[in-house]
Amino acid sequence: MFAKSLYKYFIKLNLIRFWLFLNRKKQINVFFGDSVFLRTSKDDFKNQSLKKYFSNYSVNPSVKNLVFAHSAFNLRHYYATYEFLFKKNMVRGKTLIPINLRSFSPQWFHNSSWHYADYLHFCVSQKFDDYDFDISFAKNEFPLLDLKSAVLIKDYIDNIKPGKDLSEYHLRKKMLFAYHYLYELNENHPLLNHLNSFDSFPLRDVVFYIYPINHEAAFKYFGDSFYKVVCSNINIIRKLLNRIISVELIDFSFELSSDCFFHENSTTEHLNERGREILVQKIMKII
Repeated sequence: MFAKSLYKYFIKLNLIRFWLFLNRKKQINVFFGDSVFLRTSKDDFKNQSLKKYFSNYSVNPSVKNLVFAHSAFNLRHYYATYEFLFKKNMVRGKTLIPINLRSFSPQWFHNSSWHYADYLHFCVSQKFDDYDFDISFAKNEFPLLDLKSAVLIKDYIDNIKPGKDLSEYHLRKKMLFAYHYLYELNENHPLLNHLNSFDSFPLRDVVFYIYPINHEAAFKYFGDSFYKVVCSNINIIRKLLNRIISVELIDFSFELSSDCFFHENSTTEHLNERGREILVQKIMKII
């Protein structure tokens, strides 16, 4: 299995080298992405992902776009790929690297199947003393939810899937927004260490941008406190990037309304057709 995966990797790497050779005289814009680049909504009229759009889009024949997208956000992968392109002198245009705020959260960064719920509740409660996210609270307020067996985070989230009671549905959404965004980011986070790695060599026209998040839906549950925490985390990232010469951070986090996501209460950054079209327009202004 390992040998087969390694073989596929080298095949793909050589195909990229060949593509770069064919386009050696052209400007090449490099796009990195994750599931936001790959997912489309079942309600979309046009089933065109961001990856497909940028792969096929060209301002003129002398400009080509190269897209690297994997389902999981991975700054380490982005850095390694950019380093390869840079050393091969293939960085001849804009390089756009997204920042997925949800990926810094304990719920996403740690594999939920192996992480205990008490740790996550501790992380969340540090920032929001006025909201009780303890499992016992949910047991008392919503006895219909079977939380007695909830030990792992995965168990806990699976047990609070929406039921017939609308209040259960909103409890789940409130929990997920807290899990995804209401954490306290610090400069020692491993993902930020990967971000800091970009300072190891000169950068040419690299732009970091933050994905839009469904802030309108989160506001219904947390009010201005949601913006306060998210902006604080963004400032940590911005301060780090300010130390890297010629690198800018463009913040799209609060620029899309709820109707731009898969559904109005969506707790992820996945965009529907309308949201993707708006984000494409914003990104095209950059390049």
